[in-house]
Amino acid sequence: MGFDASPERKIPMKTTKESIKNLSLMAVLLGAAASAPGSGVVTFTIQGYVNFGATVGPVVTSTFGIATGDSFTGTLAYDSSQPGYSVYGIGGPEITRYQMTGPVVSFTVKGQQFSLFSPFLYVYNVDGSGTSWEIATAVDAHSDPGFTVSSPWGGFSGDAGSPSMGQFSLTNSPGFSLPNSSLPTQLDIADWPGGISLAHDFGAVGGVGNGSFYLYADITSITVAPEPGTLAILGLGFIAVAMVRRRGKD
Repeated sequence: MGFDASPERKIPMKTTKESIKNLSLMAVLLGAAASAPGSGVVTFTIQGYVNFGATVGPVVTSTFGIATGDSFTGTLAYDSSQPGYSVYGIGGPEITRYQMTGPVVSFTVKGQQFSLFSPFLYVYNVDGSGTSWEIATAVDAHSDPGFTVSSPWGGFSGDAGSPSMGQFSLTNSPGFSLPNSSLPTQLDIADWPGGISLAHDFGAVGGVGNGSFYLYADITSITVAPEPGTLAILGLGFIAVAMVRRRGKD
C-alpha cells in the first residue's frame, strides 16, 4: 500500500470566492473595453530611419543634431470607418478619398517633433485590377489637396505646384492586395513599404538665405497602437481588483 506524500490541499472558501469575484470583475471590464464605442480612428505606431540634409541660416539656426541614419518614432492615424468618396466616379481611375481631421503622421527625431496634415487621404488602385495599391496624401493632379507641415523651424504649407514638400505614401508589396478601396485597419510593413517626405526653403532676406531642410522618413515598422480608451478601462480594472483584494484582507 503506497503512501501519498502530497496530500490534496484544500483551498479556503474565502479565497475561492475572492478569486471568482476578481475574475468576474476583470471579465466585465475586458468586455467593456472590447465594446467601448469608438470613432473608428485607427492609430499605428511607426518607426524607421531618416535621410536628412539642411542649410543653416537665420531661421534654420541649428540642425538639433539630426543626421542621416537617425531613428524616428511616431504615429499614423486615420478614421477607417468613414465612407469614401470616388474622385473620378465610374469609368475613371479608382481613387477613393477619405477626410482627415488631424495630422496623418506625427513623429520625433532627436527629440524634435514633425507632423504632416493633409485634408484628405487617398486609396488608389493604381493598375485598376486590384493588384497594385497606394495609400497617400496625394496621387495625381486631381487628388492633391495641399498640406501643412509642422517642424522644429516653423510651419509651412504647400501643394503640388509649390517648391515645398509634404507627402506620406505607402505602396503595396507584390503579391499583396486590398479587397477593396476601404482604408485598412491592419498594416504590416512587409506588405506596405513607404515613407514621409518633408522639405522647405524658408526664403531669403536681403540676399541672405534663411535656411532650408529636407527629410525623408523611411518607415521600417508599423504596428497597431492600443486605443487610449481601452488602456484606461483596463487600468481602472487592475486598480479595482487591487482594492477588492485589499478590502478582503482587512
